[in-house]
Amino acid sequence: MKNKIYLLFTVAAIFALIQYGKPNIVVTNNTGHAIFVYFSVGRLGIEPDVSEAKSANHPKKLLAGDSLHIPLSLSDLITDNGQIHLGWKVNGVVNSEKIGGYKTFDIKKSKGHCAAKIAIARHEDILEHTPRYFCFKFIELTSNDNWQQLPEGYLK
Repeated sequence: MKNKIYLLFTVAAIFALIQYGKPNIVVTNNTGHAIFVYFSVGRLGIEPDVSEAKSANHPKKLLAGDSLHIPLSLSDLITDNGQIHLGWKVNGVVNSEKIGGYKTFDIKKSKGHCAAKIAIARHEDILEHTPRYFCFKFIELTSNDNWQQLPEGYLK
């Protein structure tokens, strides 16, 4: 019986270590309106496969004041030259005139940050790096499209 308890404890500890050691991105909606968040994880310089393309075409709706944790799988950590593509639009999915932005992060072995928090506000997005003591791989911002100046009265 003790061996089963030790085994269960060891498996739980390994699972917790892996979950804590993955890079972490959290998106927070501070716009006062719903936003639609698109994300995909792929490899640098390689076209996405069908499943990656489908996940990027199914945005997550994020209501005002809510947060979204961007999930990374264990295979994303094992893959070399990984990239996270993250984009959002305010108040609409289809209309290209809607205001939004995007960020691209590289998943690296040696330099970068373990965790990032993106707060999307009315006229800008704020990227903060959250310090952590341990992670298997790091994320580094490689592409950034900040907000355009919104027309007066656009988000009332």
